[in-house]
Amino acid sequence: VCVLQVRLWERMRPRRPRQVLRGHSDVVYSLCFAPDGMTLLSSSQDGTMRLWDRTEGYTVFVFRVGRKVVGS
Repeated sequence: VCVLQVRLWERMRPRRPRQVLRGHSDVVYSLCFAPDGMTLLSSSQDGTMRLWDRTEGYTVFVFRVGRKVVGS
């Protein structure tokens, strides 16, 4: 399965994603939440890392690293 978007679910309601964040053009490998729970960093094989505002669901900043990004 190739996932090009970040999907966030609520634990108590797992049937459908609560929020879908779109912007990556290749597989998303890793996610990291800030302590506030409202800011998220994702890395993708498209060579970018995206900083997201979960409140509004938009990309705050795109880090372009120029090569494939793989998280652990």
